[in-house]
Amino acid sequence: IITAGNTPTITPGSAAGTADTQNNILAPQVTIEGNDTAGTITITTGANTTAGTLASVTFSEAYVRSPRVIISADDSGSADLSIFKNSTATQFMISTTNAPLANKEYKLDYLIAQ
Repeated sequence: IITAGNTPTITPGSAAGTADTQNNILAPQVTIEGNDTAGTITITTGANTTAGTLASVTFSEAYVRSPRVIISADDSGSADLSIFKNSTATQFMISTTNAPLANKEYKLDYLIAQ
């Protein structure tokens, strides 16, 4: 499947943690490479992580209704997160039932269909 289009925006969620300057841990960072149909999300956690929402992805163009979002871990460390998603016509949120490790990089691939 070859996809094209604009890159959605992504913001870290509260479960991704906070900055801890005393221990040289930066605030959580999230990046996305891809478009509204497929791509890779990188989440680098901060300190004080929790279970909950790790990141929110806002589509560059809204769908007519909530699309089907498939998310998979890109490596074994990311598979430990026990991730799930919630989606609407304008965004999807990536959440976890397990608190991620602090100051760690996680990679997730996504594929979306309407």
